[in-house]
Amino acid sequence: MSIAAGFVLLALTQRGRLTWKPEVGSSRKYSVHLTGVSAGTKVDIRYTWTQKILARVEETMLTEEDFVHCDSYWSGVQEVQPSAHGPADRTYRLTRTSLGEATGYQDKRAIPDWPRFTPVGDLFFDLLLPEKSVSMGGKWSKKYGANRSLEFTYKGWERVDANEAQRILCSMTFEPGPDDVPSVKTGTGSFWISPLDGSLVKADLTIGGEKQGLAHLHEVVELAKN
Repeated sequence: MSIAAGFVLLALTQRGRLTWKPEVGSSRKYSVHLTGVSAGTKVDIRYTWTQKILARVEETMLTEEDFVHCDSYWSGVQEVQPSAHGPADRTYRLTRTSLGEATGYQDKRAIPDWPRFTPVGDLFFDLLLPEKSVSMGGKWSKKYGANRSLEFTYKGWERVDANEAQRILCSMTFEPGPDDVPSVKTGTGSFWISPLDGSLVKADLTIGGEKQGLAHLHEVVELAKN
């Protein structure tokens, strides 16, 4: 991309629609690291998530197939076999809107339990792009059920590795129910998305303070062999 084209793209995206619009047949691979505390014990999970776009269902809806592989699972000082919380490998399909919202799971039972073992893991499924054009500092929100609300803020451009990305701040408020961890009431973090198709590039999230749960996601860029 030329410098002039880059400035044009920057001007257009400082105010504009942030839309998830990957090409059918494209795929992205992510490395994910989750840490948290369960029953007083530190949990450390690393896994690989591959997302492949299968088909366009309608103008604002795409079908994807996700493959998730558990690389390691530690509870305290002991390594746990992923099979204790479901198979190490899982494949499942879902639809996702042009706002990036996941919906229409074909078999929700196939979603691994271990990536969502820490509260921070759920936020990876909750990135939502705005319905309307947004400017720097613009805000939008989403409420999930009766006890969880998320607010997003557009922060503009930042460099991730060698590429430009658009940063979105996220804050969460959570009113724990009788089966939830009482201390988990807030969450904060950032998502970085590709300005080309709205796909996730990187994410850093914290739930209930660093001692409760941290998550880091980064796209795996596989270099072509010579």
